[in-house]
Amino acid sequence: MSETLAPPTAVAVLLVALEPSAPRGRIEAALVLLGHRADAVGEATTRGLVRISGERLEVDARVARLVTQAATDRERRLAHLALACSRARRTIGYDAGSVFDALSGALDGSVPLPVHRETGTSDAADHRDPLTPREQKVAELAASGLPTREIAAASYLSQKTVEYHLTRVYRKLGVRSKSELVFALAGSPFPAGR
Repeated sequence: MSETLAPPTAVAVLLVALEPSAPRGRIEAALVLLGHRADAVGEATTRGLVRISGERLEVDARVARLVTQAATDRERRLAHLALACSRARRTIGYDAGSVFDALSGALDGSVPLPVHRETGTSDAADHRDPLTPREQKVAELAASGLPTREIAAASYLSQKTVEYHLTRVYRKLGVRSKSELVFALAGSPFPAGR
């Protein structure tokens, strides 16, 4: 990610950059899911890269931009996934590590997402209106951690059209965010939409 920062410190800054004003506990939990020690947050604050504001962490916009640009797509996607799992762990209450491992395997392509044989949609979509092929593609790109702008470019759609498709996907799957979408597409047994 960055040649001047130790990997755990750079990951801590990346996590804060991806989720501004995140609670410190969420960033620390995401760091642990990514295989780093939670005290990397302390190193980042000591070096002045991350500021503590109450229980929330903040990063300068310039530093956030540099770190996110230096990260690979895979690093950004795994960071988004770790943040989603750490957020859901707190709100839903489950073993975030096992879910992160399963979903990161699906993200890397080493473990396929469960797919319903008849419709080609994930198990989470059972008993709901099936996703159209375009909605499925947009949903998969969104669940991989891509921002709307990059989904639009990859799909040859406008950002407005991507937002339209995501709204329909969220409604059909009963989710409210990209974080919940990850679980819904993975057919996770954990409840979405909480």
